[in-house]
Amino acid sequence: MILWQRKTYRLVMGPIFPLTYYFSSKIPALIVTGFFLSLMVFFEIERLKHPGVYKWVLAHLGGIFKVKVGRLTGTTYFLIAAFILILFFERSIAIASLFFFIFGDAASTIVGVKYGRIKLFKGKTLEGSLAFLAIDLLAGLILLALPGLSIEPLILLSGAFAATLVELLPLPVNDNLTVGIFSAVVMEIGKRL
Repeated sequence: MILWQRKTYRLVMGPIFPLTYYFSSKIPALIVTGFFLSLMVFFEIERLKHPGVYKWVLAHLGGIFKVKVGRLTGTTYFLIAAFILILFFERSIAIASLFFFIFGDAASTIVGVKYGRIKLFKGKTLEGSLAFLAIDLLAGLILLALPGLSIEPLILLSGAFAATLVELLPLPVNDNLTVGIFSAVVMEIGKRL
């Protein structure tokens, strides 16, 4: 049940940032993302300084946070990545990479846990990775249909594959930080070629 709560939380809260960027511009998107990031940084500081605070949060909101003492939460990593993406990348690429991670991550986790049989790496399954890629390809098709986003289909395809690959690999850096940024870098390189 906790898995469903975490992924539902991410699916509800996560799109706020790319949608803010889509319906406004860089500055409002940075303000909204920066506000939520500031709240999480404050929470992280309090959590590390006062472990009792985190125990209370886990008791009341434990379904949306992973229990990892001493590390930043996935939400904080995600918000750092969202802020970096909005700040440094062109609008279409930032929005695409955020949607790739938000929806792909939820799909891969849910499918991988429920149906995953073929283990690839620790905690990663072929079925979960295929779900990640399938959802990203679907998100790419939806993004192509949205007015105001200028991104080539092959660029979106490369971003979807890059996001899937980084999510699959057992990298030492939290995937909430790396997936979106790596996907955006690949799409930016593809756009410049």
